[in-house]
Amino acid sequence: MGRLIDLRLRAARPLPLLGPIWAVLCGAVASGRLAAHWETLLLLVLAAFVADPLWGALWVLVAEADWLLVLDGRRLPAQGERVPVLPYTAPGSPGRRFASWLGRVRVWMREEFAPRLGRHVTSLVVVVPLLATLSAILGPQAVTLSLAALGVALWALIARPPDRSPSRWSQAVMELGLPWLLGHGILAAFTARSALIALSYTIVYGTALGLPLAVSRRALFLLNGGQIAALSLLVLWRQPVVATIGGLLLLAQMAAQAHLEGSTMRVGWYLRWTQPLLLMGMLVAALAVR
Repeated sequence: MGRLIDLRLRAARPLPLLGPIWAVLCGAVASGRLAAHWETLLLLVLAAFVADPLWGALWVLVAEADWLLVLDGRRLPAQGERVPVLPYTAPGSPGRRFASWLGRVRVWMREEFAPRLGRHVTSLVVVVPLLATLSAILGPQAVTLSLAALGVALWALIARPPDRSPSRWSQAVMELGLPWLLGHGILAAFTARSALIALSYTIVYGTALGLPLAVSRRALFLLNGGQIAALSLLVLWRQPVVATIGGLLLLAQMAAQAHLEGSTMRVGWYLRWTQPLLLMGMLVAALAVR
């Protein structure tokens, strides 16, 4: 498990407090079934463990690894080691060609696959059974969401250009959208309202993941627009008091954006300062959904 912890630490977040565990808590609040019972607390702890270290390790091991590059058959060495063949196997025969190919694969496994992906395979052997077991304990909705998390990680791997990082939107779904639904799903059936709020803040989180790289009008539009969408839904659902609180929290964030001035130099300061405001905004929105 120490290897899994190391893998998670590599995936640094611009908002360290805003991640899967907080999303699980907000989803549980949105379910309306959060109670101070030991069964509920145990479910939340298990869900947090699934959403953060296990789904996080799945993301690092699948989406961020060089599987497609390493598994490219064109990367097999031109010469392989000798592999025993049946007696009287004629040169150029299918058996001889298969033995030659197998010898090349053995060299490739030893010299390229094992050094680059061997530890990933070992970690997956630990992560996948543990994830399957805990998801089964949490219930069918957790199993469905874990399969969805695997699908998101695989899609991020397939869609990732060579030598580029995975899509931050896929990462946002993995680290906020799905954990929110998990927190809700372990206590009650999913609702459209909870899913829409989760989608709104997933957009905000995905924008925040890319904010250290580029501060632009589009980024700030999405950062604020996701929260405005959530507030609009609260107004539509006749929650004016909560919408007002959320609006004040958003105005404070927008006031801090004036100091960015299109530069990435102060992004770290901005994210640290506005993180508690965003945390509170998510929580009050979850309280209104329940």
